[in-house]
Amino acid sequence: MSTTSTITPHDGARSRPAPLEANDPPRARALKAKISDRVSDVRCHLLALRTAMAELGEDFELDAFRAAYASEDPVELNRVKAVERGVDQLYNYIAELATFGLELAELRGRRDETNAWRDLDALRDPSVISGELARRLQRLRELWRAAE
Repeated sequence: MSTTSTITPHDGARSRPAPLEANDPPRARALKAKISDRVSDVRCHLLALRTAMAELGEDFELDAFRAAYASEDPVELNRVKAVERGVDQLYNYIAELATFGLELAELRGRRDETNAWRDLDALRDPSVISGELARRLQRLRELWRAAE
């Protein structure tokens, strides 16, 4: 289960200021700080997740995960919990980053209800991420929920 994707910004995205910077510079600075913190956290938690997944087989054996999930052995259940928590946390970070980015681009309001599915889909519209990547992220969450 070792797939990697590189997300690159849309052409020129780094050279243009975010629309929110013109209308609410303090909020834009706060969001950028949160984004920076989350990106740092993602690196650490991704490594932790990979380590937890390796505990269930070199290439993360789904059958080993299912067996551990069904086990009554506390050691096996802790392995499952580490993977579950890691996946949930990373998905939530991705959703949170999407929300922050949409707010910076003024494509969603500060107090709009958070909805990871909708926010990831909204990133596809301005070509921040590809439709394929948005679908893959949404599908990842569906598959993970089904595996639980």
